[in-house]
Amino acid sequence: MYLSFLRLAIVFFLFLSSVVQAFEVQYMPFVRESVNPQIQAEIRVKNNENKDFPLANLKIVYKYVKEGSSPLVGTVDQSSVVGINYSSYRSINSDIYFEFTDQEIVIRFKPGAGTLKDKDYVSVQFRVSKQDWSNHNQSNDPSFNGAITSLTSVSTISVIDTSAATASVSGQVKTFNGEYLSNATVKIGQLTRTTDARGRFSVQVPMAAQYAVSVSANGYASTHRIYKSSKNQVSVVEKLLPVDTTEIINPAVTNTVSTLDGASVTFPVMSGITENLSVSITSISAATREIASAPGNFSAVDKNGAAVELISQGMLDVVVRGVTSGNIYSLQNKGPFTIRIPASRPQKATSTQPLWFYDETLGKWKEEGVATLTNGIYVGSVTHFTTWNVDEPVCYTNQTCGCINGFVIDDSIRVAGKTYYYTITAESDGRTDVQTNVVLNGSADSSPNFTILNIPKVSTKVTVTNQTTGWSQTYTDIVQGPSPSACSNFDFLMVQTLIPITGSIGDACTSASISNATVSLFSASGDLIQEVTTAVDGTYRFDAAQNTDYYVTVAKSGYKTVKYESINIATETSRSLAKILLTPDATGSVITSGTVINALTGSIVATANLEVRAGLNNYSGAVIATGTTNATGNFSFTLPVGGYTVTATASNMGTAYVDLYALACKVNQTQVALPPKQRDISVILRWGSSPADLDAHLTGPIAGGTSRYHVYYSQIEVVGEAKLDLDDTDGIGPETINIKKQMINGNYVYSVHNYSAVNTTNSTALSASQATVDIYANGIHVQSYSVPTGQTGNLWTVFQMVNGMLIPINTITNTTQPANIQ
Repeated sequence: MYLSFLRLAIVFFLFLSSVVQAFEVQYMPFVRESVNPQIQAEIRVKNNENKDFPLANLKIVYKYVKEGSSPLVGTVDQSSVVGINYSSYRSINSDIYFEFTDQEIVIRFKPGAGTLKDKDYVSVQFRVSKQDWSNHNQSNDPSFNGAITSLTSVSTISVIDTSAATASVSGQVKTFNGEYLSNATVKIGQLTRTTDARGRFSVQVPMAAQYAVSVSANGYASTHRIYKSSKNQVSVVEKLLPVDTTEIINPAVTNTVSTLDGASVTFPVMSGITENLSVSITSISAATREIASAPGNFSAVDKNGAAVELISQGMLDVVVRGVTSGNIYSLQNKGPFTIRIPASRPQKATSTQPLWFYDETLGKWKEEGVATLTNGIYVGSVTHFTTWNVDEPVCYTNQTCGCINGFVIDDSIRVAGKTYYYTITAESDGRTDVQTNVVLNGSADSSPNFTILNIPKVSTKVTVTNQTTGWSQTYTDIVQGPSPSACSNFDFLMVQTLIPITGSIGDACTSASISNATVSLFSASGDLIQEVTTAVDGTYRFDAAQNTDYYVTVAKSGYKTVKYESINIATETSRSLAKILLTPDATGSVITSGTVINALTGSIVATANLEVRAGLNNYSGAVIATGTTNATGNFSFTLPVGGYTVTATASNMGTAYVDLYALACKVNQTQVALPPKQRDISVILRWGSSPADLDAHLTGPIAGGTSRYHVYYSQIEVVGEAKLDLDDTDGIGPETINIKKQMINGNYVYSVHNYSAVNTTNSTALSASQATVDIYANGIHVQSYSVPTGQTGNLWTVFQMVNGMLIPINTITNTTQPANIQ
């Protein structure tokens, strides 16, 4: 695909349950603010079953996200049965009770509630709050919609019949960059749902052996698949491709609609059509992951009626719609039409290949026609429109195909019970079998996670990719079973290099360590990787993959949940994060202030430009406040209590990022050190109020010799090489060293020494100092390092630099001779 890299991800969850499908659910919140101590709403359920229904068999499920540890309490303000069968309402307040989980508020009815007759409705007005009456953020709740001001039909609240087995399908539609997509259409059998503002949907279907699922959205090629399941849970992930080209054509003349990669459709003059037509075409490459978005599962029926499996050279999705009527035209008997599909695998392209179209009724591809290869593009003639596919069946009679039952064992899984998805690519003798959305539930499975069929038994290579963590591993020379009906079992053990990510959590008001806080590690795309709780001293540890970007959230009852962003792990063997301070869960806004100084001279910087973003270490999120420093370099902002990131820039200066806390419990003064724009490399050390004296040390090579120079408080400059421009001896810093010249193959080592504990070998003060080191090149921020927490020692060796490459060291040891630091 050339026109767009945007992809649409749809996540479904099919749960074996007991769900009533002929009930209409209406909803209206009474509390519409996102943050409030109460969830308060009215839910009205109308019986469209064409029969009476015992209320005791019914439960209403309101989906939410639990926050904190305080138990929930539910209260019914008013509940009644109303409708054509009653001259007035029938109160049932005393016949309702609540059940709570971490994800659901369930409203149940006692036998005394009686019967809900056909076409009547039951109305429940309720309130739910925490026992400690603390705030709840409803914006996280799937069933909440603060924009609703009157009773409105919704699909995000479920009505379940506990007496009959059926299936519930729910999920979320979003783009690959994480944006929610509203108004997408999800169809399961004959039932249709439209996604809400957050891309969510829910539909209930009768329990069956298989489900026909289609998904469509304006501007995207739709997809369709039949899912078979005998298990209690089936999870399905689909991706919709964006339409490549849409053009309006006049059916009275010949037209050709093309894409940039050479795919096209040519329409002859079509008599009998009285309106212009909108033609949308999407070229689908079989050599990329786009193929996973194609309809069906490559199961097909050939022209003789035999079942076969396919391997594709490429596809073309064509949708023709009337501009005036909006009707979809198949254009049966209006052709023939010439289609052109680029060969995705030219090295395996043969001179002719069969054409196949997707039949939604069967959920399979059907053979119809032949395409001829011309200049790398297959050209064929078709008589109607759907998705067309250039394929050939795999495993002809002159080949022997086997079978592999695959068991995925993945040590990158860090959340027990979480569902993980995998892409499996099997290659053999030029044939490829790609399976997406293979499921692993975070624990060992006794049954295979996937089965590889219909590829030749020659030097089979299998690649397994964890779609959540991105980790991929390839296995060669896999031995297949003797036939497609006799599989060999193979464990695909994924062993990944993991490094420790460590840090600590403290109270922003008292600096005291916080134990039992929940610290969650997410991938940059929002997938939960691992969740831990802090120890008594507030420390925590994750095991995470290299060459991956992450962010962290921290939650603790009585404190505001905070997000720490921009954790970019390269090839280092460990990473320490800056100490994260939690602010009390208080309301209202406070004034927070600070000063911007020159990192080299310590002088104030007037008219510096400032931007504030919510969350810590947030370099690129939405700006919520802006300002400038005054003539004395000072600034102030009025912000809600919480943690923020302030970005500072100034004329001829670089850009600095510093965490900023808005606190009601104490006056908080933040210092921002700006490096000048220059060709030098600036290394800036900052720390907390204790210990009083941390010292920066740099050692580097001396040209023409084997000895090394040492820049620190006792030798502040080696002329032409490096200089300690600013030395602080009374807490917080900054201390700034400028490296003016780098030798080829020179090894430069930067360290931080706790001079306040120079004669102490068992001190933890350096580790608890909240020290951070920021590196700038020409005023541009390059890297940050934070002191490891929970360790003993007075010397932190931070990094070395060879040929301009930063190599983290990040160890804490002891020295009583700072002049001898190497």
